[in-house]
Parts: sequence; structure tokens; C-alpha cells
Amino acid sequence: MAGMKNLMAKKNTMRALLYEHNILNGFWFVLIEFLLVALVALFVGGAEAVRGNVLWSGAWLGIAVNAAAICATVIGQMRRGERSSSLAETYSGKGREMVAREHPGLLWHTLQITAACLVPFLLAVLTLREKS
Repeated sequence: MAGMKNLMAKKNTMRALLYEHNILNGFWFVLIEFLLVALVALFVGGAEAVRGNVLWSGAWLGIAVNAAAICATVIGQMRRGERSSSLAETYSGKGREMVAREHPGLLWHTLQITAACLVPFLLAVLTLREKS
């Protein structure tokens, strides 16, 4: 896990939190995971659009856009030559100890990222639903 020391997001900006998570989970894992999320969300959103359900189609499109933004973040990190750990390194016994010690706020950061991704679309869905 060379280069992982002092990685903790010093600022609680969304970009810093995403960078931290991307590095700890491994760039290729995150990229593949969120590419799949984006593709599935686009497929479901397209199916909802064909059914005429604009509300849900828009929500799924929003999820796809968020996933694409995370992919873009990972690609940017890779282009800059940043290094990441692998899942095996992060989640091995020693890796878990290191993450708990050096990244005590990681669970809270995960919740912040999740809320930031989902809350705007939940609010949009609820607002549009009220108008219907």
C-alpha cells in the first residue's frame, strides 16, 4: 500500500472525498463499477422513457450522470499518474487496520458521497410528483 499514507481527505470537499475513495478502492474497480452503474441506469431510464414515464426516466438519467462523473474523476486521477491500492490491499487484514487507523472518517465520507449523489434526484422526483 505504498503511497497510501497521509491520503486522508484533508478537506471535506466532494472532490477530495471521491479521490480518497477511488484510491482506496482501486481505480480499475471503481471505473468498472460505475461504468456498469451508468449503463444499467441508462438502460432502465431508456425503458422508462419508452413507457412514457418521464419522471422515473429523468431520475435514472441523473443516476447515470452521477456515475459518469465518478468515472471522469477516476480517469483524471489515472491520467495524472496517481496510484491506487487494490481491493486485496485495502480489505486484507492489515489493509483494514491501516484504513481504520489512517481514515477514521471513511464511513462518514461514504455517507456524504451517497447523499450528495441521491438527494438532488430524490428532491426532483418528489417535486415533480407533487405537480402530477
